[in-house]
Amino acid sequence: MLSLADLKPGAPVLIDVFATWCKPCAQMAPAVTALAARWQPRGVEVLGVSLDTPDTIGALPAWIASHGINYPIVGDGLGWDSEFAAAWHIDSIPRLILLDGAGVIVSADLGGATIEEV
Repeated sequence: MLSLADLKPGAPVLIDVFATWCKPCAQMAPAVTALAARWQPRGVEVLGVSLDTPDTIGALPAWIASHGINYPIVGDGLGWDSEFAAAWHIDSIPRLILLDGAGVIVSADLGGATIEEV
């Protein structure tokens, strides 16, 4: 599985926590995809974390394609029971978490339906 250590060392990281069944996540997905397109050339890594479950993980490839996502997506199919959700104290989605180049959380709850709002 991909981890933060696999990303470019010293780069800021935007973590997009979502699930295919989450309507607000689908509403925010175009803004996140646009942010990724804008920020990746500037050295910001973007990583998606799916909180889908065994019942919904099969929808992930189509969801990724429908939103034009071109950044890595990880997820273990355990939804709210995943180690990631517990370790990062994820209690609602969508959730955007911004880490600086040293891995320090700069913001743990970015959000919005447009780039400007995010």
